[in-house]
Amino acid sequence: MIPNPQSIHKIGTSLKTHGKEGHIRLDIDTEYLDDLSKARALFFDLEGSRVPFLIEELKLSNHVLIKLDEVDSPEKALLLQQKSVYLHDSELSEVPVVMSTQVDMLVGYNVLDQNGSGKGKIIGLEEYPHQLIATISSQGQEFLLPLHEDMIIQLDESNKCIHLEWPDGIENI
Repeated sequence: MIPNPQSIHKIGTSLKTHGKEGHIRLDIDTEYLDDLSKARALFFDLEGSRVPFLIEELKLSNHVLIKLDEVDSPEKALLLQQKSVYLHDSELSEVPVVMSTQVDMLVGYNVLDQNGSGKGKIIGLEEYPHQLIATISSQGQEFLLPLHEDMIIQLDESNKCIHLEWPDGIENI
């Protein structure tokens, strides 16, 4: 069964292979370590699709090391290196709020960078598969900004402001 994209949540990234049996080192957000330790399957982002793999073994120490079913060599593990990893929402102790459910409310919000400098106003939002794109109006110009929940520093609903980790030069692309 292929999961609904809204029913899985990114918890980290795969790093590099480890050893001769197909182990993979993971960088998992700390808040999901306990959920991962109880999970049966992990999803990898492979060419735009979220592909499930059963978890065979998990080691938590200074880093997270995982062995997946049917990944039994460094060559097979190499194909899963440097990929986004996800857990199904049913495996999470607390399902995070997905930003796309809040899309309409962000139109009209002022955008501030990490230093509090005004960058413009959100005048439109478009949802694409795997991506939310905001149209920002600033000083008579419009530009597109890909949005991701990891970019949000603070959402101030009372003042209609959103503080973002602002990529340098994004407004000039």
